[in-house]
Amino acid sequence: MGSGFNPAAQVGCPALVDTTFTDSTSLQAAIPADLDGPAGASMLIAVFVRNPDGSISNMAQFTVLFAASVLQSWTTLDKVVGEVPAFTRGIGSITDDTLRTWIKSIAQTVSSCLLRRGLPLDPAQWQQPSALNAYQSPADVLEMITRYGAAARLAAAISSQFSSGGENPLSKNLADAYARELKLLSGGDYDKLFLPAAATVETGQLVEAGDVFTANGESEQAFTKGQVF
Repeated sequence: MGSGFNPAAQVGCPALVDTTFTDSTSLQAAIPADLDGPAGASMLIAVFVRNPDGSISNMAQFTVLFAASVLQSWTTLDKVVGEVPAFTRGIGSITDDTLRTWIKSIAQTVSSCLLRRGLPLDPAQWQQPSALNAYQSPADVLEMITRYGAAARLAAAISSQFSSGGENPLSKNLADAYARELKLLSGGDYDKLFLPAAATVETGQLVEAGDVFTANGESEQAFTKGQVF
């Protein structure tokens, strides 16, 4: 809002953007969609009006809020509960909020594992499904690991509440499955799913990590088996 606006005037915030002239007291413009800032935080930007002759108005400061990053949970409550047939949601002291907390915790561990290996969290960079793929998709792998981990916590919690003692076979089996799959993810066995251009090679006198090249001679990222990041 202001006064004396020209139909050909443009708004800068801070770069010039598409501007709609309403009348001499009102212009409409949108904050640039590609404006980058810290997730969950805010940033002050200067907003001004640029007239057709190149002159600009006084600058006003506006606060832009950036959406908080949402952690991918990879799995769902129903899938986690499905691994523990004896459990019924809504009965007992284990609430859906508790289950979501466990899922989030396991998902953070899985995401951290990907980052330590230098693997992308962006699904667009993963191996894309096709009719020729006879293996699990990257999303299936992350869902499975997270489901096993959260279900293991659920089974252990049920066992501690209702068991008179001894190890719960289901809890142990789920915990073992989670540990096994997380170890495979950590060890690089799933690398090609999440970074198709990467290669896992045995290193020795003739081959070192990084010594992988495409047909046109460009170097590719390579992982060593058992490599720790």
